[in-house]
Amino acid sequence: MAITRETPNTIWLGGGQSKAHLAIVNDLPADGAITPGMLIERQDGAYRVCPVDIFSTTYALNQPELNHGIDTAYEDGDLMMAGIGYMGDSFYAWLASGQNVGDGDELQSAGSGKLKAKGSGRACARALEAKNATAGDARIRVEVSA
Repeated sequence: MAITRETPNTIWLGGGQSKAHLAIVNDLPADGAITPGMLIERQDGAYRVCPVDIFSTTYALNQPELNHGIDTAYEDGDLMMAGIGYMGDSFYAWLASGQNVGDGDELQSAGSGKLKAKGSGRACARALEAKNATAGDARIRVEVSA
């Protein structure tokens, strides 16, 4: 009997072995439009999309308490739910267009809140599945690796 792997409707997928709960912060606004699953950073009293080559383990979370799924974007100024990931935490993130990664590949910030295969930058995540995003941005299950 085959087991069907469903598409998650949440960004935080679970904690690592040493962490039972996610560090959730919701005291800062979005600096621009941000979609849940994007890699973000805290800057000047707001959350912004993480630029290229900046190390971060913080992801924009969805807001189930407001009936918002993973595709409901934050608008500029919206109070955000942000999840600060620790080693082993899993997220449903974004893989940048043009990328093709295998299960276990190291990933780094690609800018625009998305991830790309590790190049010269510092890896912040590891792919938990193979994903081909050569035709456009795609969601991918990742694990915080640092």
